Amino acid sequence: MKQIKQKVVLRSKIRRAHWKGFFWSGWKTFIIFSSILLFAYSLILGRQFLLQDDYFLVKSISVEPEGSKAAALILKQISSLKGKSIWSYSGQKVKQRLKDTFPEIRIVRIHRTLPNKIKVNFDLRRGVALVRVGSSESLKRVDEEGRFIPKRLSEDVENLPELAVASNVHIPMGLSFLKMWAEKEKLKLSQIEVDSWGEVSLSLESKESESQSTKVIWGSMDSEKFDEKLNRLKTVLADLEKKSLVAQVIQIKDVLIPNREKGDGGQIVGKAFVQLSKVPS
Repeated sequence: MKQIKQKVVLRSKIRRAHWKGFFWSGWKTFIIFSSILLFAYSLILGRQFLLQDDYFLVKSISVEPEGSKAAALILKQISSLKGKSIWSYSGQKVKQRLKDTFPEIRIVRIHRTLPNKIKVNFDLRRGVALVRVGSSESLKRVDEEGRFIPKRLSEDVENLPELAVASNVHIPMGLSFLKMWAEKEKLKLSQIEVDSWGEVSLSLESKESESQSTKVIWGSMDSEKFDEKLNRLKTVLADLEKKSLVAQVIQIKDVLIPNREKGDGGQIVGKAFVQLSKVPS
């Protein structure tokens, strides 16, 4: 009899534990589900507040540097953001849209200033040469990366050298020469030519406006010999200036010349030839 009573008591405890566990499991499920609903509702309210509340509507858009033609055009392009929530746009998409619309832009930055201001900073690509390809008569501005850039946003008054190339593949060579020249020599160039063989020639800008420019036949574009050729050119120019002579053509291109002075059949490499355009008075 005692054993039967013990079994009944044990069975009752098991049932109570089962119902208690079921109750707490249901309660936990209710709490979790309610928390999820509350969180989702908070997100909806928060999104509505950020995207629709007047507090975050864009009231001011500034473009720097100010006062330029480029700033005015960029401001006009993004003016549609005014009156919209400051959180409603993707800065990356706006930057990409500006770059697609204006290839002249090199770098553009978008800054949000809470609660309702947008500031745009930009840098334009700077032209380093006017490129003429093949027999074409048209000149196109290019930057140091070789990208063609229209004049739409440009307000510069740079006296850019002309880069005449046999084909587009020679543009990087000409730009590379221009960069090295600018780093090591202050004398301005009015024109650079790169022929189909990759041979370079250039025209030196005359110090006197009425004087004819001097053409320099440079030869192959060899960076290792650049300094040596430049020093050779400087020596020739200094000698000409000392003697009040002006050269029409200076050939710096490395050539092989028989060494007749020694009579041993040797060769001289790198001698300069000069064709004068006028003689001293």
